[in-house]
Amino acid sequence: MDTDTRSASLVPGVAAVLASARRPESAADIRARFERASAKVEQASRHAWTNRTFNKVLWDAIVAEGILDLIDAGDQAGTVANFGAALEGIAAGSGDPGFTIVPITHGLLGMGVIAEAAAPEVREQWLRRLSTGGEILAFALSEEHGGTDALRPRTTITRDGEDYRLDGVKWHITSAPVADVALVWAKDAENGELVGVLVETASPGVSVTPLEPAGTRSAPVGRYAFEGVHIPHRNVLGRGRGKELLNAALRRERIMAGFVGTGAMDRMLQHAMRFAATREAGGKVIAYHQHIQRRLCDIKLRLDSVRMLTADAVAKMAAGQRYTLEASQVKMTSMRACMDAVTDTIQICGSYGVQEDAGLYQMWLDAVCVSIAGGTEEAHRLVIMQELVRDFAIRAAAESDHANAA
Repeated sequence: MDTDTRSASLVPGVAAVLASARRPESAADIRARFERASAKVEQASRHAWTNRTFNKVLWDAIVAEGILDLIDAGDQAGTVANFGAALEGIAAGSGDPGFTIVPITHGLLGMGVIAEAAAPEVREQWLRRLSTGGEILAFALSEEHGGTDALRPRTTITRDGEDYRLDGVKWHITSAPVADVALVWAKDAENGELVGVLVETASPGVSVTPLEPAGTRSAPVGRYAFEGVHIPHRNVLGRGRGKELLNAALRRERIMAGFVGTGAMDRMLQHAMRFAATREAGGKVIAYHQHIQRRLCDIKLRLDSVRMLTADAVAKMAAGQRYTLEASQVKMTSMRACMDAVTDTIQICGSYGVQEDAGLYQMWLDAVCVSIAGGTEEAHRLVIMQELVRDFAIRAAAESDHANAA
C-alpha cells in the first residue's frame, strides 16, 4: 500500500471510506493473515532473538502485510480489536512474542498519540514518515527512579525563546538503540504539566546506551539521556490533557498483552499437543497419561481465560464504558498465564523442551519481560483495587439513595 493510503487511514472518517470499497475483514482473517506472514520468517526471527539484533525481517514482513494500516484515529475500539488480532497472529506465527512490543510502541502508542494530539501539519508530517515503517519510533516513558511512577517524570522541558530545551533520562525504552524518533514524556518546568515531546534521536544532546534484558532480545531496549536538546514548540503534544492522553494510550497497551499472550499460548498448545500425540513412554503415547492431559488442559484453560478477559475489555471499550479495571486484569494475568503455559509445555516435552531449537525457553523469557513492560503485577493490583473501591463506593451510594427514597 502506498504512503498516501497509509497516512489516510489515520485520519478520522477517511479509513471508513477506504474500507467501504473492499470486503470487510474479520479479526479472525486478520489474525490468520499475520500468522502466515510471520511464520514465513520464523527462522530469521529466531536468529534475531539469539543474536540480540532488531528483528528487521519480521518488522518488514508485518509492515508489508499492513499492520500500520490498522490504526484508525476515528475508531479506537476497532483499532484495538484489529491491531490486537494482528499481534496475536504475529506471536503465534513467529514464536517471537517479545517483538510485538515494537509495533505496539511505534504504532498503537506513538502514531496513535500523534494522530490524536498533534496539530494538523505536524500530524501529517510525522505520520507520513512513520506509517511506511522505514523509520522507527520509541515511546519513551519509564525512568530510572521508577517506571511505574510514569505520571510524574523527572525529565523536563524548559522554555528557550519560542521553543524548548529537553533534559533528563529515560530507562529501558523499547527500540531506543534503533529508533529514528522518540515520543518522550516530560514535565513542563514552568507549570508542571505532563506533555509528549517528539524528538529526532540524531539531534545534538541525545545519547543512547543499549541494555541487555534476559528476554525480548529481538526488540532492543536502551537508556536515553537528553542534555539541552532543542525542541521546536510544534513538537510538544498534549497541552492541557497530557495525563488523559497517556492514560488512554496505556489502557490500550494493556489490552494488547492479552492478544500477545493468547497467540503465544496457542502456539505452545499446538507444540505440546503434537509432542504428546507422537511421543511414547512405556509403550504408550504420553497423551494418554492423566498427568500430561492435566497439563494440556491447564494450557487450554489459561488461553481461553485470557481470551475472554481480553474480549470483555474490548467490548467495554467499544461500548464507551469504563474499562480501566479490565485492562489491568488483562495485562496482569496474560503474561503470568503465558509463563505457566510455557512451563507446562516444557515439562510435557521433557529434555526436548529445553533445547535451543524448541524455542520455548525464549518465549518464557519474553513473557517475563513483557510482564514488566507497561507496569508490574503489583502496579496493576493497585489499579484493580482502586477500581474495586470506586465501584463499591458507587454501589453503596446508590443503595443509600434507594433506601432514603423508600
